[in-house]
Amino acid sequence: MEKILFRSFRYIFPVVCLLIVAVSAAPYQAIAQQGSTPPEPFVAIHISEFTHALETTPAVPPTPTGTGFSGYQWWYTSWHYFVAYESFKEALSSDGTPFVEVSDSDIAAGKLLNPDGSPRYPILISLASEAIADYEISPLRNYVSAGGFVFVGSSAFTRYPDGTNRGDFALAGEMGLHMANSNQTESNNWNWYGNKHFTKTTDHRLTSHIPSGTLVWNAPLTSEEIPWGNSPAHVIHGKHWTWSVVANGATVVANGDSGPLLTVKNYGQGQFIYHGAIQPLIGHGMIDPSMYAYLVYRRAIEWAFESFTLPIVKLSPWRYPYDAALVVRHDFEEYIDLIKTIKSSAQFEHSIGAVGEYYFSTGALRTYTGSDRATIISSLRDAVSYYGATIGSHNGGLKNPGNPSLQPSDHDYWHWGPDEALDQSPPGYANGKAYASASILASFKDIEGWLAGIDNGRPGCGATGTCPRTWASPYFNSTREDSYDILEQLGSITMGEQKIGPFPHFTLSYKKPGKRIYSHVSQPTSDWFVGTEIPQALEWGHTTDSIRAAVDFYYDIGGLLLNYYGHAPSNSGGLEQEYVSYSMSKPKLWSTNAVGIYDWWLLRSKVNVTPNFTRSGNTSIVTASVFGVTDADTAIEIVLPRGSSETIGNMQVFLDGTPANPADYRTTNYGAKVRIGASVSTVQIQYSVSATPVAVNDTYSTNANTTLNQAVPGVLGNDTDPQGAILTAQLVSGPSHGTLTLNTNGAFTYTPAANYAGNDSFTYMANNGTINSNVATVTITVLPTVALSSLSLNPSSVAGGATSRGTVGLSGPAPSGGVSVSLSDNSSAAGVPASVTIPSGSTSAIFTITTTPVAGSTPVTISASYGGVTRTATLTVARPVLSALSVSPTSVRGGATSRGTVRLSSPAPSGGVVVSLSDNSSAAGVPANVTIAGGSTSATFTITTTRVTRSTSVTISAAYGGVTKRTTLRVTRY
Repeated sequence: MEKILFRSFRYIFPVVCLLIVAVSAAPYQAIAQQGSTPPEPFVAIHISEFTHALETTPAVPPTPTGTGFSGYQWWYTSWHYFVAYESFKEALSSDGTPFVEVSDSDIAAGKLLNPDGSPRYPILISLASEAIADYEISPLRNYVSAGGFVFVGSSAFTRYPDGTNRGDFALAGEMGLHMANSNQTESNNWNWYGNKHFTKTTDHRLTSHIPSGTLVWNAPLTSEEIPWGNSPAHVIHGKHWTWSVVANGATVVANGDSGPLLTVKNYGQGQFIYHGAIQPLIGHGMIDPSMYAYLVYRRAIEWAFESFTLPIVKLSPWRYPYDAALVVRHDFEEYIDLIKTIKSSAQFEHSIGAVGEYYFSTGALRTYTGSDRATIISSLRDAVSYYGATIGSHNGGLKNPGNPSLQPSDHDYWHWGPDEALDQSPPGYANGKAYASASILASFKDIEGWLAGIDNGRPGCGATGTCPRTWASPYFNSTREDSYDILEQLGSITMGEQKIGPFPHFTLSYKKPGKRIYSHVSQPTSDWFVGTEIPQALEWGHTTDSIRAAVDFYYDIGGLLLNYYGHAPSNSGGLEQEYVSYSMSKPKLWSTNAVGIYDWWLLRSKVNVTPNFTRSGNTSIVTASVFGVTDADTAIEIVLPRGSSETIGNMQVFLDGTPANPADYRTTNYGAKVRIGASVSTVQIQYSVSATPVAVNDTYSTNANTTLNQAVPGVLGNDTDPQGAILTAQLVSGPSHGTLTLNTNGAFTYTPAANYAGNDSFTYMANNGTINSNVATVTITVLPTVALSSLSLNPSSVAGGATSRGTVGLSGPAPSGGVSVSLSDNSSAAGVPASVTIPSGSTSAIFTITTTPVAGSTPVTISASYGGVTRTATLTVARPVLSALSVSPTSVRGGATSRGTVRLSSPAPSGGVVVSLSDNSSAAGVPANVTIAGGSTSATFTITTTRVTRSTSVTISAAYGGVTKRTTLRVTRY
């Protein structure tokens, strides 16, 4: 059994600090027993030698053979077994979590348990470890029964060591799951199915970060799949292989396209967790939800550690002063107009303390013949020299070898990834790999020539000609093994296509188990659901609200890389500017470039730590041995466990046995962070866990204008103290719509404000004489004398930008002072006032609903609430319709021009509307399309004509949204 300290490094520990740390945590059930040996603070990863052997054992029936199969008992050609556990090891190495490797022989030897029968590790992760022996079943069962967690991935535990199908999970009953097809055949795809979606079925801590609804869950089908396909089709990578199961006792947390995808099952004192994806973490590109997938596993680890009140000791992803890192990435592709803006964009970023990364297809600038070419190159040098920008390759060395019809003006001519060339045979080159390598090298050489002598990416590199090479692939099409080889051979230190979570990580090899990782650091783009999908770029679906929510989330969950990308400059006033500006408002954010991330990641990867945990009475002691540190700001973090009724207190931190300087540690929302510097070899933290009272929320009701008198024990009636102490009530905040007297014995008197109806509340804590409980909320429903009876809209459908009227009605006349009805909507497509007042004596009131232009028909739910009653109605906000096409003049001599005008029925939405144009004769020509700007209702375009020998009538057509308008232009003889 091998303990991985660093490079698998991680968990190093630490941190520290104050007397009492108030940190919230999800409730859990602690299973550690007094006197039992606490688990070692490592995550155990199952690496099955039996499953490894299947990759070299010749296939025997009924294992499938032939075209499309490997010819071995591990018959899959889509993924090697080692990729499953190596990806998880690298994910843990990247987030700083320590782990150990556990083999089949370790499991059989009982090494999952301590000598006293308690779990040696909080959790065991076994991903796709198909082959296990019968003599491993009992040790695994005993481990979970004693309180351990086992996270089972896809087809794990379904074969015997010789590769024979078991027909079910070896622990099917304990897991509460069965294989959907015990007899695996071609007709049932050997129990696999292609999955594309994720749907939560219940609220659970494992998925608390994942939105509700049926989400598009993109993931690569195979390791050799091209993420965005070849030009011109660019088919996005397909469904992901998922094991088909049927729940029988397990709680289904989420479903895929064909049944349960994520499940949990309590067994004894522990938990079985199951996830069906064959490669659950790996993503290729922006739209893959690797952060969301990673957090499922991270939350499982936290759950397991908390169940033993065991802290998680981590090497911090970032230097001590920072809680997150920001990389501002721009992909400007082959667009010269965008390349021209790099200097001004970098200047803006520099002015607010940010650093910009700019990638473009260099062939576009190399072959540009405009008179301002030298000026553009000079502006790039200024952006790098004066404003700290970095210029990286987005290919563009050679033309796309896979689509010979492309012209230099076409998007895909320069804009292609090496994955697309690997299956080609370009003339003059040994193979497609050689061609792709030559193209990328030429692109690097372009950049190095333009920026010769200046520091592109790293201080001092320009003078020595050693500036690092950075890469971002067009279409993210740089994830095949040969592409990784090319980038490593050409000395690229970074890439941004492979991702196994939200942290930077060394790029995984998919085909070379001995290699495991490449030298370049992958800096994964930050995925964030907007609706049911993850937008490919900032400007493709995001809003200001979604960008802010994403930045807040990534910043708050513990040092994750904020790495969105867009196709616009940061000073454009759009989402890119919002993203950069809002991110830079975060107080402990490290703004850097890809080279800065790479340099830090190399230093961090050399750190080795060994954590240890013991208990002495009520005192918990965490110790970590550290070596390999060279950066003075290297830090460790500790995630402190606690139940909902526990408090961490009496915390002390020691560095090499000496009390730590308060400047070298700080509290965080999960525990603490400690700077260990370059000279510390041992870190120790001591703290105690104290049980606190538990206050439970209460609900009451009373009539309007009627006092509520609640006798002893009042609000304390459902509150508890673990030691049985007598509790007293302490008011935290009073009601908003009435007066309150709260007695220490829990009794209270509440009088609602005159004529008020609706919900009111106050908060309190229970105290046991020493410690306060959590804050509990008391909700009082004040019942009205009249009720909200109706909500209607007229009209119920309007074009975006128009208004509608809503009417709220009561069951009777409003009392003296009137009735305030609260209003809300669920979409930015429509807006209502916060409330509307029904005057005294009236039974209804009218309010105005405003709308904004929309790109598609949008239903908006309008809600009205009063006195605990809510009424809803739906307003349909329609997108604009193409209403007219005209030309002026309607007759011109051949060779002259006319002007066309397209009109919409209502203003165009933000981003504008593109109207397609066409003509039916060579006598006149129109552009392919015209854009009606956001907020406008019309746009004009120029119609060119040619000289004709006789008068010709030309039909001009405009089309948008399924509507086509036509008009005629007469072209006369000259």
